[in-house]
Amino acid sequence: MLTHVYSPARNTFGFSKTTSYLICFLISAAFHELVIAVPFQILKLWTFFGMMAQIPLVMISGNLRGNQLGNILFWASIVLGQPFLVLMMYRAWYEKNYGPIEIPVEPMTMMYL
Repeated sequence: MLTHVYSPARNTFGFSKTTSYLICFLISAAFHELVIAVPFQILKLWTFFGMMAQIPLVMISGNLRGNQLGNILFWASIVLGQPFLVLMMYRAWYEKNYGPIEIPVEPMTMMYL
């Protein structure tokens, strides 16, 4: 991304560092969405927006540099956020191919009272 997007955006087109950074992030998010959408054959844009939500998180974490909270925010988003989005895509794929997921509900009996 540095060689093929960021540097040409800065040097050839004269964009600022922030704009070049956002362009790289936007292209990367689009490719991440394709990597998830193609195998599931569903385009929901959840992973795209999930990755774009990292931009404010980077800004918040940058303000917390050297603070443990910034590190916790980063790792929580990586460990919990991205797998959750893949699970959401899997659920959408499952419902598309096999119908809605039905959760059996047991009738209420005296045992629960």
